[in-house]
Formats: sequence, structure tokens, C-alpha cells
Amino acid sequence: MGGIQRAIQQVLAARTPEEIMKIVEEQPEIVGPDAERAFIEEEKRARESGNVLLANALASMRTTLSTYRKQSADFKLPQIPGSHVAAGLINVLILWEGQSPVPSAILTGSFHAVMAALRAHCEKHRLRHLLERLDALDKRVRSAARGIVSEPDKGTPDLLATIEQWIEADSWAVSQAILAEHEELLSDDTFLILSLLQKGAREMGNGDSERSFAEHINVLTHARKEGIEAAYKDLVREEEREQMRQRFGDELLSAWLWPEGNLLLGLQFQPSIEKSEADMSKSLDDLAALLDKPVAPNKKRNLYSSGIAGLRWIRSKLAGADVVRAHGLYWRLIESGGSRVNETQEGLLTLIAASEDPASVPFWVDIVNFSRPRDQFTKKRRRLASAALARLVINKENKAALQALRALMYHDNADVRAEAVYYLGQVYLFKQTPIPGNIQAELATVATHDPFFLARFNARNIFRYSELEVPFDNPGGVYTLRVRYNWEKSVVREIEVKSEQTLSDLHMAILDSLDWDSDHLYSFFLARDRRDRRYEITPCADDVFGGFTADAMWSADNGTLIADEAVLGELGLAVNCEFTYLYDYGDNHQFTIKVIGIRPQADDSEKYPRVVAAHGRSPKQYQMWGNE
Repeated sequence: MGGIQRAIQQVLAARTPEEIMKIVEEQPEIVGPDAERAFIEEEKRARESGNVLLANALASMRTTLSTYRKQSADFKLPQIPGSHVAAGLINVLILWEGQSPVPSAILTGSFHAVMAALRAHCEKHRLRHLLERLDALDKRVRSAARGIVSEPDKGTPDLLATIEQWIEADSWAVSQAILAEHEELLSDDTFLILSLLQKGAREMGNGDSERSFAEHINVLTHARKEGIEAAYKDLVREEEREQMRQRFGDELLSAWLWPEGNLLLGLQFQPSIEKSEADMSKSLDDLAALLDKPVAPNKKRNLYSSGIAGLRWIRSKLAGADVVRAHGLYWRLIESGGSRVNETQEGLLTLIAASEDPASVPFWVDIVNFSRPRDQFTKKRRRLASAALARLVINKENKAALQALRALMYHDNADVRAEAVYYLGQVYLFKQTPIPGNIQAELATVATHDPFFLARFNARNIFRYSELEVPFDNPGGVYTLRVRYNWEKSVVREIEVKSEQTLSDLHMAILDSLDWDSDHLYSFFLARDRRDRRYEITPCADDVFGGFTADAMWSADNGTLIADEAVLGELGLAVNCEFTYLYDYGDNHQFTIKVIGIRPQADDSEKYPRVVAAHGRSPKQYQMWGNE
């Protein structure tokens, strides 16, 4: 354990503010910039393990020490137990204790009511050392206010607990129910408390808390003017959209089929979310005019003005004749090129897909088969086409589209096969219908005999999320993996792992072989493109950085394939398969893992995983940051 981690544990174990200050004096690095990062990692680890109380304590301590670093050396912010809202208010008031004039927020509303509530909190928790400071501040505010503030109402001390319950609600729907039940939250006192908390959060540099308090102030403002239900209408709707984002991520097909979940993604170039058929037809006219217009030598055609670039999640549909016209315009577009050509391609293909015209099936097959050297959009184009075919099957039950997807599973290109298998599975996962027996048989053949790894992996995932038996390779056998450190190519470890063991076991074996600590997050990326989250396997089901896990791309409710459930024998690995292991998102340690051998029988006398060869001295785990 590094020095900063030890200091963090000592701070958490301290029982009094004096003990904390002593630790800070003896170990000043605890308020240094490196400590900020260490606190964040500890907090993430606590949230990952479900210890919300510890995570909140770490966040509070990080903010406190950060404030200490910014203030004078004799600044002492007390540790206040009990209500987070009360503690936050007291901290804010102490921060402002020496300021002159008194902040205007304190002079607005029933300040004495708030002070009465804080006194009750201090008396309950026997915080006598704070009572005198609160009394002094109260007298100072009374003098400055000159009668502006009102006297406290009865029952105000209970308001803090109610505010805390309201702010800590798990969802906007729950928040709305609390506000409807406790109309005292609509009082001026609540506005004052939230205003103080917001300003205090800004003073301490806590942007997340500041935004949260501002949101709740906005809710109160609208609730008082328009009613509680009206104040929450957009918030609850956006919350539902966010839940859909969390479920489906930015995966193409799910974005199209569940547009409410992705209205705000990828729209930075879109003038409006919904456009009428007339607008769409006009955009096609504009694009045709741009393509007809001669371009001066050494100049690029500016495609942005057509309005098609960026229409990634469009819901409007083209009329029949315009669909055929869009097909022709697309081939002209990729032939002529121009600025923003890839965005315009994506917008036009999305527009064609949204029309769900069965006559487009041959067009989509041609799109998959089209390729040219150095075309950066090829992979995305093929993915769009496969998703569009799946969409036709799901919404139109189009047999030609289904047959096209099945045929593409045997395409010469590995990426095409993987996408076809993936989207064929999406057809049945989205419809929540059993996979027909003949297609199950095809997928089973792909899962076990396809020459390409990602196609095998996708077929097995379809079985997993359909609650079918996943094929298991090499039972009782061993995989020999070569693990090469990307930043020092001479550092190589060869590790044997049993077929029944998991990627989590491999993760620990790699760290043990390097003599590294195992206190950071990690990911395995089975595809070369790390941005494709369908092929990322992490140690936890929820992405702690607010992104989407691998499961977000699989529209199933059966759980995420996480590292300690990712059994090697179920992944579809074969000799020469390569994938990436990333350890510690901060220090970004990357390793390339290659399957160099598969044995049918493990040695019963050996313990697995085991290192069978080691080349190169283990690099320092924290060499990039200078940590211990």
C-alpha cells in the first residue's frame, strides 16, 4: 500500500478533527494533488463494492482536504456527523464566518429558521464547539439583516431531514413523490438552504453538488409557479431516456428502435431532432444540387449545407420515391467526396434505414459488399447496413432481410460476419421471441467452427442472453497465453490458464507475475477497436465512469458478461487469437494477449493459472506518476 493510501486510511479512522489535522501536519502529501487522484480511486472502489457510506465519506473528505489546500494553513474545517445537509450548511457558514459583508444569500428568506435547525442538529450530536460559532454568526447576521429576515416557524428543525431525503432521492419520480407529500419543501426556508449549499459547493469546487443543488432550486421555482407535476414533467421524461441510454448505449439498432433513449446523442450538427418528410425531401434536393455543382481544382465540396450531416437518430421517414432517389444519391456521394463526407454518409444511410422500405434490401447488401482502399468509413457503413437489415426484420418481418443477414454470416470478411451474427441475434433479443431451430443450428455452427473469433464470440453471446447452453471448448484443458506489455515490448509473460477459469483469474495472474498491486479497475477488449464497447469485458456490471458496459450493447435483461463470469472455454478462443488487457485507467497499462497454444489436458499436479515463462524485468507500477 502506497504512502497516500495509508494516509487516507488513517484519515478515515480518525475520530476527531484534531486527529485529522495532526495527520495532515505529519503527512502533507494528503492534501497534495496526487492525493486527489487517490481519493477518487478509493471512492470508485467503494461505490463498486456497494459501500455507499464509505464512498460518500471519501468524497466529503476529499472536498474538505481540497478546501484546506486552497485556504490558509490554519484553516480547520470540523468533522460534523449526522445529516449531510446540516453538515454541509455548517461547513458553508464556517467558510463564510470571517467574510464581510455577509453573503446576500444569508439575508434572503428565513435565516433564523435555518439557524434554529442547525442548533438542533448540533445539540443532538453534542457539537458544543460549533454552537458558540453559530450563535456568533447568528448575531452578526441579525445585525446585518436589519429586520429583513423572519422569525423561525415551528417544526423547522425537521425541515433539514426532509430536504436531505428529497435531495438524496434515487430518481426524479421518487423526488416528485416526496415533494408532493411534504409541501413544506416549497417554503422560502428551503430556497435559502439550497442557495447556501449551492454557493458552498461552488466555493469548495464541488461541481457535481453545485449542479444538483441548482437543479433542485429550479424544480422548486417551477413547482411554485406551475405546480409540482409540471415541474417534473421534463425531468422524469429525460430520466426515462437516460435509463434507455444506460440499457442500450449508443448502439445503432437500439437507438433507432428506441429513439426516446437516444434523442440527445450525436446531435451536435443537427438543427432539429425531428424533421418532416418535406424537410427530408428538401435535404435530398440540396444534396443533389451540391453534387451537381462543379468544384474548383484543389477544393472540396462542402456537404454540410445539405442538412444531412449529423442526422444520426432521425425518426422521420422518406416517401417511397425519395427512398430510391436516396439510394442513387448515396453512390454519387461516395464517388464525389467532400468535406464532412463521412457524417453525410451516416446521415443519409440513417435516413434510408428509418424509412424501413423492403425495396432497400438489395441496396443494403450492396453497401456491405462495397469497399475501396483507405476508406475509413467501411466498417461503420457495414455496421449500418447490418443494423438496417435487422430493423426490417424486427419491424416489417421482412423475409428477404432475414435471408440477407443469414447469408452475410458466411461473408469472406471477418467484420461482416461478426456484424451479421450480432444483428441476427438482436432480431430475436429485441422481439423477445425464441430463436427458430434452424437458425439455432446455424448459430451453433458459427459458435464452434467459424474461422473468425468475433463471429464465434457473438454467436455464443446470443446463446448466453437467450438462456441457451453456451458451447464450451477444450474441457479440462489449458490455454497458453503470451502477455506482452505494450510500453516495454521486452516484458513478456507466458501464462497457462485452465479452460474453466475466467478472465478475472487471468487478470490476477498477470498482476502476480509483475508483482503489482491489484487495487485498480481493468478491462479486456476482445476487438481491436477499443471504442466498440460490445467487446469490452470489465470486472463490474456498472461502468463507474458513467459510460456503458459491454452488456449495454446486448438488449437482454439477463446480466452483463463480467470478468469473473467470462470463462475462457466459453469465449471461442483459438490459437493466434489476440485481445487487449488494460489495467488502471489512470496509468493506462496496456498488454497484448495472444493465444499461443491449447492443450487438451491440464496437469493435475499443477496449480493454475501459472507462469511458465518470464522475459524482461517487471516495470514499476507507478513509474508514470511517481507514486510509491
